[in-house]
Amino acid sequence: ALRIGTEVARRRHALGLTQAQLAREVGTSEAAISRLESGDANATVRTLRRVAVALRADWRHRLVPTNSEPARVRAARR
Repeated sequence: ALRIGTEVARRRHALGLTQAQLAREVGTSEAAISRLESGDANATVRTLRRVAVALRADWRHRLVPTNSEPARVRAARR
């Protein structure tokens, strides 16, 4: 969450927006933007998409595969 928040803050600063201005564009509170940027809140996918649109940026969510299988999968294969 902190990494996303850092990226949001960096982009907001690059566009010269205040937290209050971003909050208005997103349709949320300034406190919610502050929590997002500090990593103190978990934003919904919907909110992250709105933030991305307001910041004229792409928001991409992805899963990165690991080399290990979950325990349930390993147990089922036995």
